[in-house]
Amino acid sequence: MFIGVAIPGESPEQIEVFKQNYGITFDQWIDNNYNYEKLIEPGGRSFPLEVVIDRDGFVTYLANNYIPGEALKAVEKALGN
Repeated sequence: MFIGVAIPGESPEQIEVFKQNYGITFDQWIDNNYNYEKLIEPGGRSFPLEVVIDRDGFVTYLANNYIPGEALKAVEKALGN
């Protein structure tokens, strides 16, 4: 399962436009509870942020810079492919 998480302040309409612009077909949720802040260390992380969490709840990939295909490799590894 893939889920995109938008930071608070993004409207559902803005998220839908973003999804259409980038061809995203998986769900996007808005993190209104600011849970994303737990992933960000002061001065250490910024957005966009890619995170892959395995079935056991462990973060197996975390990156600030988008490198095409890297998150997909981490997903495939987490799935055992």
